[in-house]
Amino acid sequence: MHPSLGRVLLIGRHLLVLAAAWSLLAEPADAQVPARPQARVSEGGATITVRGEAFDSTLMRPLVRAAVVSPAAGNLASADSAGRFVIEGLPAGRHSLVLYHPRLDTLGLTPIMRTFEAGPGDEVSLRFDLPGVGFFQGLLCPEEPAPGSGPGILSGVVLDRFTTLALPGAAVVADFDEPGGSGQRITRAADDGGFTLCGLPTDGAVRVSVFFPGSERVEREVDLGTSPIRLEDFALQLTTGGRMVGKVLDHSTGQPVEAAVVRVKGTDIQAITGGSGRFRFEELASADVTLEVEHLAYGTTEYAVPVSASRTMDVELRVSPTAIEVEGITVTVRSFGLERQGFYRREEMGFGHHFTRAQLVEDDPFDLITVLRKVPGLYIRPRSDGRDGTGWVLQARPSNGRGYCNLDTIVNGVHMPGWDFNDFRPEEISGLEVYPRAIEVPIQYQTLSFGGGCGAILIWTG
Repeated sequence: MHPSLGRVLLIGRHLLVLAAAWSLLAEPADAQVPARPQARVSEGGATITVRGEAFDSTLMRPLVRAAVVSPAAGNLASADSAGRFVIEGLPAGRHSLVLYHPRLDTLGLTPIMRTFEAGPGDEVSLRFDLPGVGFFQGLLCPEEPAPGSGPGILSGVVLDRFTTLALPGAAVVADFDEPGGSGQRITRAADDGGFTLCGLPTDGAVRVSVFFPGSERVEREVDLGTSPIRLEDFALQLTTGGRMVGKVLDHSTGQPVEAAVVRVKGTDIQAITGGSGRFRFEELASADVTLEVEHLAYGTTEYAVPVSASRTMDVELRVSPTAIEVEGITVTVRSFGLERQGFYRREEMGFGHHFTRAQLVEDDPFDLITVLRKVPGLYIRPRSDGRDGTGWVLQARPSNGRGYCNLDTIVNGVHMPGWDFNDFRPEEISGLEVYPRAIEVPIQYQTLSFGGGCGAILIWTG
């Protein structure tokens, strides 16, 4: 799976420009555009057959394993090694087909839609083309390139690692080797954190440095040889202190303890737990600290907790009203990636079912379905859509309560219809969110749903 999947929701202005520009190309108004579908009558049959091809013009090769789906009819096809696909059995009339592929996210493009109308027995020829390198160069790099410049483009966003806020003015420097010496390109992030470096070589590694006043310097090598257009984001560390989030639980019942005073010993830092038993501390010194938990019914208990710079420690403290020896503390270091995606925030809100990699591997290190069977309201059925191989479909009751509907599958923020869960091992997933009911699905992912009234499963791999 391509690591760039997780960047589909970036706020960079260049990505928004790319998405808007491609949406204009996705439904061409000019009938002479080659991608416009051409229908021809075939012998017999009362339904429509679509035969097509998906092609990546930036790499000049087929878009293998691209998913092509009819949102209305639910038909799905996957492009083969030559980029070809076939969808059969569509009813006569007007249809829209949507193409999904991780490469779209890599280029900052939205899913591509093609619309056509055909009658009974018609066969439609359809082609999905990703725009070529020249399209992106004209869009992102409108200025005349310097003599000897390469065709490579690096674009992205500079963010604060923890708040995910843009860092305008951050310096982005690219150094590289070129015939007769070395070359360099320099730019600064715009108000929304977006940046673009043009004229980079594609025949060797480019060394990129990003820095911002009061932050660490991030250095990374970027290879544009496999793709001359690259989206790469940089998250800088602006703070040096550690964070701590936790909850106080009753040792015997496991229930949250309300009105417990949690303080960092030797400081004036303290918090009082609410009904959920939760507390939070920001900007703690990077060292082992001692937490004191005080409650009228439980007395006072102390716990030694390690704090790491710029990391979030997830702490579970268990207290007992009686003087017994208990294993009173569990400390887990939170994932950077899941924290940026809002995984833990949604878990604290109490909607859906959340699993981290450690929980998934503990339940079954080889089979994701074993874990999903434990989710209430979720129905797991063998795939019966005629696709080769075996697989599973996740279903739940729709909002109207009639029958069953397939949950939307969203991988790193990208809607992936018909995704086969056999493609994932639990150890490859950093976080899993399951929302059997549509009302629980986070609003930003409801817009990715074609199901209308069904839930969703969110998979994070970064």
